[in-house]
Amino acid sequence: MFNLIVAVISIALIAAMAAASIYYGGDGFGKSSARAQAATLISQAQQISGAASLFRVENAGSSVASTNPDCGSGVFAACAINRLSDGGFLQAIPSFPADVAVQSDQIAAVETAFGEPPGTFSWMNRWTVSDTGDLARIFLNETARDAVCAEVESQGGDGRAAMVGLDAAGFDLTDPNGSNYRCADLDLGGGVVVTAFGFRL
Repeated sequence: MFNLIVAVISIALIAAMAAASIYYGGDGFGKSSARAQAATLISQAQQISGAASLFRVENAGSSVASTNPDCGSGVFAACAINRLSDGGFLQAIPSFPADVAVQSDQIAAVETAFGEPPGTFSWMNRWTVSDTGDLARIFLNETARDAVCAEVESQGGDGRAAMVGLDAAGFDLTDPNGSNYRCADLDLGGGVVVTAFGFRL
């Protein structure tokens, strides 16, 4: 009987400790996830930046967006970033975790805000290069963006800014002495805000 009482007490203590670690440690688990996601963003953007630099060297200083810049058709194959993978400068376009990239309902809200037909901005949940060739960017979903952007800033990025365009100037990343990356918010009105991570190329 004594062994049964000790076993029940042990199980109760272990259950209480497990519950306490989930309750008090949950924030730590979430921060670790956001930290890893921010590191992934930065690393993938650095790969794209290196590929864009190689492209410029081999193409007499031409930007990767010089002849094929337009994602606006909604056809991802038309986006300039494809020139990096098609030309062998990138083995493949980095794929960002789907649960962190912008979701289809948010893309639909952007298309509605700009009066565009469905599918026009389907490229938003993938890495793309600006039509000026000076920025790699990917849009983040509303669930993950605040934690990921806070980690981007803590890992050396500039603080969040208001997005005024989809190039380096629009992300306020033109200062050569400043950071190469940051998150930026685009307010579409009516309470709809989209956030993107941008990296100056």
